[in-house]
Amino acid sequence: MSPFRSLSTLLPLWRYILGAGLVLIIFTADVFLPSGATSAIGYCLVPVILSGSRPRLLLGATMICTVLTVVGYCVEPLGALPWISIFDRSMVVGVLWLTLILVRRRDRLFDALLEQTAALGAASTELRRSNVD
Repeated sequence: MSPFRSLSTLLPLWRYILGAGLVLIIFTADVFLPSGATSAIGYCLVPVILSGSRPRLLLGATMICTVLTVVGYCVEPLGALPWISIFDRSMVVGVLWLTLILVRRRDRLFDALLEQTAALGAASTELRRSNVD
């Protein structure tokens, strides 16, 4: 077995660890920094990091980030007016779900490109065989 094959199987594991670590760091910053929903925008990086993963994992991670954004509102330090924080956090949630949609669309386009590349390779091989005949 080549070392590249084993490396490619480990790569998704590192992506999952990085995504989980990012969620923990962002939630901690969201709870302890008096900046309102500013740090919560970092949750939008989680679907990007997990792109190429199973759709259910992407959906689950986005749902967890949404819940943590709401929890962050409940435990955030006092500072901004409540309606401003609610507006900011609803914008974060909207951008988070838009990011999920864009990542899923990119993944589907990438899969279609791989299928077309394989079909083009097969057609090229068939054309070479036909030309030899």
